[in-house]
Amino acid sequence: MESDRYGKSLQEGFDTFLGRIEPLSSEQVPNKNLSVDSSYSLRKVKEAKSSKIQELFDCDVLKLDKSPLKIVDDVEVEEILNSYNSHSKIEKNIEKLKDWYSIEVGQLPIEIARLICQRSNCRWDSSLRTLYSDFLKYAM
Repeated sequence: MESDRYGKSLQEGFDTFLGRIEPLSSEQVPNKNLSVDSSYSLRKVKEAKSSKIQELFDCDVLKLDKSPLKIVDDVEVEEILNSYNSHSKIEKNIEKLKDWYSIEVGQLPIEIARLICQRSNCRWDSSLRTLYSDFLKYAM
Protein backbone atom coordinates (compact mmCIF):
# COMPACT_ATOMS: atom_id res chain seq x y z
CA MET A 1 0.00 0.00 0.00
CA GLU A 2 1.33 3.45 -0.94
CA SER A 3 2.26 5.82 1.90
CA ASP A 4 1.77 9.57 2.01
CA ARG A 5 4.22 12.16 3.36
CA TYR A 6 3.27 11.35 6.95
CA GLY A 7 4.03 7.66 6.57
CA LYS A 8 0.39 6.56 6.49
CA SER A 9 -1.23 4.72 3.64
CA LEU A 10 -4.29 6.27 2.04
CA GLN A 11 -6.44 3.58 3.69
CA GLU A 12 -4.89 4.19 7.14
CA GLY A 13 -5.53 7.93 6.79
CA PHE A 14 -9.10 7.25 5.71
CA ASP A 15 -9.64 4.86 8.63
CA THR A 16 -8.27 7.47 11.06
CA PHE A 17 -10.59 10.09 9.58
CA LEU A 18 -13.62 7.78 9.91
CA GLY A 19 -12.70 6.97 13.50
CA ARG A 20 -13.08 10.65 14.41
CA ILE A 21 -16.66 10.95 13.15
CA GLU A 22 -19.17 10.44 15.91
CA PRO A 23 -22.23 8.27 15.20
CA LEU A 24 -25.60 10.00 15.08
CA SER A 25 -28.08 9.73 17.89
CA SER A 26 -31.62 8.66 16.99
CA GLU A 27 -32.77 12.31 17.25
CA GLN A 28 -30.20 13.39 14.64
CA VAL A 29 -31.08 10.81 11.99
CA PRO A 30 -32.83 12.59 9.12
CA ASN A 31 -36.21 11.48 7.85
CA LYS A 32 -35.36 8.96 5.12
CA ASN A 33 -38.94 9.00 3.78
CA LEU A 34 -38.66 12.44 2.19
CA SER A 35 -39.61 12.47 -1.47
CA VAL A 36 -37.29 14.05 -4.01
CA ASP A 37 -39.15 15.93 -6.73
CA SER A 38 -36.43 15.97 -9.35
CA SER A 39 -32.91 14.91 -10.20
CA TYR A 40 -31.91 18.53 -9.58
CA SER A 41 -33.03 18.27 -5.95
CA LEU A 42 -31.25 14.95 -5.52
CA ARG A 43 -28.07 16.43 -6.99
CA LYS A 44 -28.32 19.38 -4.57
CA VAL A 45 -28.66 16.99 -1.62
CA LYS A 46 -25.59 15.04 -2.78
CA GLU A 47 -23.63 18.27 -3.29
CA ALA A 48 -24.51 19.40 0.22
CA LYS A 49 -23.36 16.07 1.67
CA SER A 50 -20.15 16.24 -0.36
CA SER A 51 -19.46 19.72 0.97
CA LYS A 52 -20.00 18.53 4.51
CA ILE A 53 -17.64 15.59 4.02
CA GLN A 54 -15.03 17.95 2.57
CA GLU A 55 -15.51 20.24 5.58
CA LEU A 56 -14.95 17.34 7.98
CA PHE A 57 -11.90 16.21 6.03
CA ASP A 58 -10.38 19.70 5.98
CA CYS A 59 -11.00 20.17 9.71
CA ASP A 60 -9.27 16.85 10.37
CA VAL A 61 -6.30 17.34 8.05
CA LEU A 62 -5.76 21.00 8.90
CA LYS A 63 -6.45 20.46 12.62
CA LEU A 64 -9.30 23.00 12.68
CA ASP A 65 -12.30 23.11 14.99
CA LYS A 66 -15.64 22.53 13.30
CA SER A 67 -17.46 25.77 12.63
CA PRO A 68 -20.47 26.32 14.90
CA LEU A 69 -22.17 27.99 11.91
CA LYS A 70 -22.14 24.84 9.79
CA ILE A 71 -24.14 21.71 10.48
CA VAL A 72 -22.03 18.68 9.61
CA ASP A 73 -23.41 16.26 12.18
CA ASP A 74 -25.82 14.65 9.71
CA VAL A 75 -23.06 12.93 7.75
CA GLU A 76 -23.06 9.23 8.50
CA VAL A 77 -19.95 7.05 8.33
CA GLU A 78 -21.79 4.71 5.94
CA GLU A 79 -22.35 7.56 3.48
CA ILE A 80 -18.63 8.30 3.43
CA LEU A 81 -17.78 4.62 3.00
CA ASN A 82 -20.31 4.20 0.18
CA SER A 83 -18.93 7.24 -1.60
CA TYR A 84 -15.34 6.09 -1.12
CA ASN A 85 -16.16 2.57 -2.33
CA SER A 86 -17.90 3.94 -5.43
CA HIS A 87 -14.98 6.21 -6.28
CA SER A 88 -12.30 3.62 -5.52
CA LYS A 89 -13.64 1.29 -8.24
CA ILE A 90 -12.07 3.63 -10.80
CA GLU A 91 -8.37 4.19 -10.07
CA LYS A 92 -8.43 7.52 -11.95
CA ASN A 93 -10.95 8.91 -9.43
CA ILE A 94 -8.70 8.11 -6.47
CA GLU A 95 -5.63 9.50 -8.26
CA LYS A 96 -7.43 12.85 -8.61
CA LEU A 97 -7.91 12.98 -4.83
CA LYS A 98 -4.37 12.01 -3.84
CA ASP A 99 -2.27 14.96 -2.87
CA TRP A 100 -5.25 17.30 -3.13
CA TYR A 101 -3.06 19.75 -1.26
CA SER A 102 0.51 20.18 -2.42
CA ILE A 103 2.90 17.68 -0.83
CA GLU A 104 5.30 20.46 0.12
CA VAL A 105 2.63 22.05 2.31
CA GLY A 106 2.94 19.07 4.67
CA GLN A 107 6.45 20.19 5.55
CA LEU A 108 5.34 23.68 6.70
CA PRO A 109 4.13 24.76 10.14
CA ILE A 110 0.41 24.01 10.43
CA GLU A 111 -0.59 27.69 10.66
CA ILE A 112 1.03 28.48 7.29
CA ALA A 113 -0.16 25.20 5.76
CA ARG A 114 -3.76 26.09 6.68
CA LEU A 115 -3.55 29.41 4.86
CA ILE A 116 -2.06 27.84 1.74
CA CYS A 117 -4.64 25.05 1.68
CA GLN A 118 -7.54 27.45 2.19
CA ARG A 119 -6.19 29.64 -0.60
CA SER A 120 -5.97 26.57 -2.81
CA ASN A 121 -9.63 25.77 -2.03
CA CYS A 122 -10.70 29.33 -2.87
CA ARG A 123 -8.83 29.28 -6.18
CA TRP A 124 -10.37 25.92 -7.11
CA ASP A 125 -13.84 27.21 -6.23
CA SER A 126 -13.25 30.39 -8.22
CA SER A 127 -12.12 28.44 -11.27
CA LEU A 128 -15.25 26.28 -11.13
CA ARG A 129 -17.47 29.36 -10.88
CA THR A 130 -15.66 31.00 -13.81
CA LEU A 131 -16.03 27.86 -15.91
CA TYR A 132 -19.75 27.66 -15.09
CA SER A 133 -20.24 31.36 -15.79
CA ASP A 134 -18.47 31.04 -19.16
CA PHE A 135 -20.63 28.04 -20.00
CA LEU A 136 -23.78 30.03 -19.27
CA LYS A 137 -22.57 33.00 -21.34
CA TYR A 138 -21.93 30.86 -24.39
CA ALA A 139 -25.00 28.66 -23.92
CA MET A 140 -27.35 31.63 -24.00
